Amino acid sequence: MEFVSENMSWITLNVSLAVLAVIFGVLFYLMRGFWRFIFFILWILFIPNTIYMVTDIQYLPGQLIKTQFSSQILLTGQYLIIASLGVITYFLGIYPFEQIISKRVNKTSIPVIIFLANYLIAFGIFLGKIYRVHSWFIFTSPQSVAGAISDILASPLILLAIFLFGTFTNFVYFIVGPRLGVKVWTKRCFMLR
Repeated sequence: MEFVSENMSWITLNVSLAVLAVIFGVLFYLMRGFWRFIFFILWILFIPNTIYMVTDIQYLPGQLIKTQFSSQILLTGQYLIIASLGVITYFLGIYPFEQIISKRVNKTSIPVIIFLANYLIAFGIFLGKIYRVHSWFIFTSPQSVAGAISDILASPLILLAIFLFGTFTNFVYFIVGPRLGVKVWTKRCFMLR
């Protein structure tokens, strides 16, 4: 039971960052001019925090072997919820971006842009996961962000991991999303013009 309560601090932070990505996505959609640009930058910085939560499952096996069966059930449920929240906030966060690009480019370009954006998101996830670079570090510690980016680009193994997670994210978006009716519920959720 102790892991369940200990996990709540980082879960709360991760969910808050993911919700910020959704809020910035909506504001990016609603604003015009300079403010649209500002919220686009914030959205780009925070959108990796959404699907990032799926990667937190890596901690589950280590916690399961150290707990009793009743706590294992709670822990498994906790991790399933956070992974689900990661996927849900990802869809909610990417939807406004998709709506904006659908008004600016031809229909055949939209999947290509989303496809590439998912690899950029995966890159952001690995900045956070491996180098513990947070979204706001671009403003507070740009040199550490630049160093982490340089290290990633020099590591074929990390680049492979980014490619694999980007592929997973594209699978979630292009294969799982349509089967879950994501376009319908995200549109209803936002009621965006």
